[in-house]
Amino acid sequence: MDAKPRLNYGQIFTLGFGFLSTSILWSVYNTYVPVIMQTRFSLGAAAIGFLMTLDNMAALFIQPMIGVVSDRTRTRLGRRMPYLLIGAPLAAVAFAFIPNARTFSEFIAAIAVMLLFAALYRTPVIALMPDLVPSPLRSQANGIINLMGGVGGVLAYIGGGLLYDVNPGLPFWLGAALTVIAILIVIFAIREPREPMATAADSQELNDMLPSVILLVVSLLVWGLGNWWLEGLRGELVKGLGYLIMAAGFILFLVTRLRRLPQGNRGSLLRLLLAIFCWFVGFNAIETFFSLYGVNVLHVKPSLAGILMGVANLTFIIFALPSGFIAARVGRRRTILWGLAIFSVLLVIAFFIPVMAVIAVALGLGGMAWALVNVNSLPMVLDTARQDQAGTSTGLYYLFSTVAAIAGPIANGQVIERTGNNYNLIFLIAPFFFVIAFVLMLGVRHGEALPSTP
Repeated sequence: MDAKPRLNYGQIFTLGFGFLSTSILWSVYNTYVPVIMQTRFSLGAAAIGFLMTLDNMAALFIQPMIGVVSDRTRTRLGRRMPYLLIGAPLAAVAFAFIPNARTFSEFIAAIAVMLLFAALYRTPVIALMPDLVPSPLRSQANGIINLMGGVGGVLAYIGGGLLYDVNPGLPFWLGAALTVIAILIVIFAIREPREPMATAADSQELNDMLPSVILLVVSLLVWGLGNWWLEGLRGELVKGLGYLIMAAGFILFLVTRLRRLPQGNRGSLLRLLLAIFCWFVGFNAIETFFSLYGVNVLHVKPSLAGILMGVANLTFIIFALPSGFIAARVGRRRTILWGLAIFSVLLVIAFFIPVMAVIAVALGLGGMAWALVNVNSLPMVLDTARQDQAGTSTGLYYLFSTVAAIAGPIANGQVIERTGNNYNLIFLIAPFFFVIAFVLMLGVRHGEALPSTP
């Protein structure tokens, strides 16, 4: 009888430094780059909002592609390590330069380089987890990795807040240094499993991906033409054409990926990815607009609203590891369904009782419920797809979650604005999308832990 696989906690905590590095980078970026845009370059809210979506645009175009390419990469360093070795240091250097930019052109160039190379290494560093961890242990491993990411966020928010008052550049410089140190720990401490040489089938898979890449690049050029060079109706029409071409590129990319799966798994993966899109759209309604909810409904200071949201982040961090063990015992799909149901009920209660104590409890328990969902979603995607496509599967996961991060705030903002700026509606919008995700998950028949192989 085969020995039951055991999780190498030291290895996974070490690997978690990779996720910690990305968490520090994005936490500092999202907190202080908008401040620089407003105070140094006098940008308005609309321009800041547009520029702050560039990270998601970079993720949309680069991360899914890098996932596929890294699956087919064969070097003496491994499949994933070359992307970490190139992407992380260059992203850190550009990140450190952001507060030093003297002109707007230098500022935008630093952001562009940082976003490009951060997107280059993010998917490969996460794909290392399924490379190293057998299927039955991936939920627990992902819990540890999310815990490390949460620690990175806490370091960035608390440490960055203290350092920013001393010198506005310090959070960026320290974040860049910690990113390099964390990635070097991963590179030197983790040994990738040996992979066979690339085959003709691998090359054909990359060739199949080429048309979708071309469509995505063309869509960006068309969209940029409509946004920056043309005005009025012509600009809006051209920009709309860019969105259509982009959608065609994503659909072609998704179809190409699904064709590589066993036929019986395709429906489950598509439902699962759509569910991931829905629950991230719902969660983004809370994350994006809660500070405005606090100011306009609870009538508290923005800082106190931030503390209330921090309660959910804290309980998520605390419950990240237990949620992986719960899924290992009762199943991933069931755990996710519990999380969606519990979170939905808590948010509906918060809608009907907009009192600060009730909101604090709802968000605290909601953070735990969100851990049940979020920690187990990537392992489900990984174990629905082929086992030799960890990078591809990770890229698909980030593709749908990133599209949600772009579409969610826009759609949710429209609903709030059209209802007379009723920010209390965020506690109905989120459960609405959670319920859709719940229904989609009922149709998912794959993604549970697979039997480990000796």
